[in-house]
Amino acid sequence: MSIISKRNNLNPDGFYCWQLMETTGIVPTPGENYGQKEGTYHFRLTILPSEEKIAPMYERLSKFHKEFMDKYKDNKEN
Repeated sequence: MSIISKRNNLNPDGFYCWQLMETTGIVPTPGENYGQKEGTYHFRLTILPSEEKIAPMYERLSKFHKEFMDKYKDNKEN
């Protein structure tokens, strides 16, 4: 994934967040904006939907994460 994120001028967590937003409409903030240990990546979410919308939002997030990791595992350039 680092090859693809570099090609897009993004750190890996920024690339992940960009893809999450484009795919699901969920808008995260890359962890790089908050400082993080070198070689680690994360994101932050502020979750404000009504209670009945939380479970479907997590389902979209989980589905995206699995598909993203399958696509970019082993640093493949898919």
